[in-house]
Amino acid sequence: MHIERLYLGLQQKSRECQRATEALHKAHEELEVRVDERTSELQTNNTRLALEVVDRKQAEERIPHMAHHDILTGLPNRALLKV
Repeated sequence: MHIERLYLGLQQKSRECQRATEALHKAHEELEVRVDERTSELQTNNTRLALEVVDRKQAEERIPHMAHHDILTGLPNRALLKV
């Protein structure tokens, strides 16, 4: 009788261990999916940010020209002559 109880107890512990292992694997898979999604979001945002930086640098480069040249003709204005 004692051995049977031990065996039944071991079987129950084995099933509990198997369920815990399966739950751990499922949680790991879900976490991997979340990490992949977040990584994709970050890559997209980094690309957008890089494009924004390029746009801002180009705008900054245009400002001095716009300040010192006529918009319609592109000829230098008085401000450029005073510099």
